[in-house]
Amino acid sequence: MGRHDVLLARMPEELAGHARSVVDWLVGDFRDFGEVGQAELQRMLWIDLPNRWPVSAEEWRRVVEAAGQVMELAGRPSLAVIARSEETAEVLEAYARDRSEGLLAANAAFGRTGTSPPDTDLLIWARHVTAAEANAYDELQRVLEAAIVAGDYAPGAPGWRRRQRALTERWLTSPSRYFDGWRPIDVIHTQRREAWMMGVSPEREQRLAPVVPFLRDPVTVPEGQPATLVWLLNRIGDGVRLTQRGYLPPEVAREADERFRWSPTPRPANREVDLPELMELHGIVRGQRLVTKRRDTLRLSARGRSVLLEPVRLWEAAALAWLGEHPYEVAVAEIAAAVLVREPATSAELAAAAHDVVAPDFRTRDDAPVPHSATEGAAWSFVRRGFTLGFVADRPPGGRYALNALGRPAALTALRLRAHSPHEPRWRDCD
Repeated sequence: MGRHDVLLARMPEELAGHARSVVDWLVGDFRDFGEVGQAELQRMLWIDLPNRWPVSAEEWRRVVEAAGQVMELAGRPSLAVIARSEETAEVLEAYARDRSEGLLAANAAFGRTGTSPPDTDLLIWARHVTAAEANAYDELQRVLEAAIVAGDYAPGAPGWRRRQRALTERWLTSPSRYFDGWRPIDVIHTQRREAWMMGVSPEREQRLAPVVPFLRDPVTVPEGQPATLVWLLNRIGDGVRLTQRGYLPPEVAREADERFRWSPTPRPANREVDLPELMELHGIVRGQRLVTKRRDTLRLSARGRSVLLEPVRLWEAAALAWLGEHPYEVAVAEIAAAVLVREPATSAELAAAAHDVVAPDFRTRDDAPVPHSATEGAAWSFVRRGFTLGFVADRPPGGRYALNALGRPAALTALRLRAHSPHEPRWRDCD
């Protein structure tokens, strides 16, 4: 005899099959209904039922009613109310119209409950999660639900999201019995680092594994910040007027050349196009959303103003900018950075180290293998950005590039941020 057969025997005959499915899904023969949380029931009804259950949309209403009656008979009337709520009906109606519309409705409904773990400065939750992250997410949902019941915050009340984020960060950074005394954030990051090392090619792990031990703890931010980036952000300030073709004005180009000696000629350059480093830097501040353009004026964005006041955020923005923006460029730069952390290398050596690691994960737009020339271009772009940001030392004899005093911590910072970020399926287009 099953653990919940007595309860199921009290169900109306026409709902008995669906009730059995609800019981098996939520508790099986090993749990009590007292262990079922609000978030679990909502996930079953708003996500699992329309996406994973082998029943038609016409049967969803009957499953919902079966869930409501099961919860009443189990002594969980508040969960029965959730099952029969207008919100549940609206979510399922949206799914019946279109799956993507249903997912949007479900996510919005979860957001209103206040039990969905929010993204914070410490952690952005991934869509494709490791086992540790999935377990942490589920456990944190129960913690947030208990906090709402205890009155720690009320969804919809003023300031509730701030209190929810604070509680989330406190839970992530506290030793947890659920993870054998480890902090959840450390367990999640450990599994993310392991997932980050893996790729289509086994050579990826061989290239990245030597630097992984250096990524476990935060990198100490050096006292010196990338001088070129700090200068340009301060120079743009409240606004500079761009040329008709969208370049930085001549006075900015002259000042940059006088300060950093980028031009090979004795006279300072007057145009951005004559200074590849300035063009690179201009692209970086735009790519990192540190500036905003309105009509012909470029000025600091809210993000740009804030990073200037927060050295850690500025440092992290510069480190990530060094890797580039396009997925293929970033993937090559990860390998190149890992190589340079260990030893100097030429641009050709960096490309050779990266190509067999990265290329199998990508295809061209014509669905052809990625040519070696594309990897060579990405490796050289990485080196060039390193020069521009002041992370790569002047070329010593032999033409091997080396990281300077800022470059090594910048490379480790960039790799750590990449390793700990949410990992989505890899892009296939290298163009």
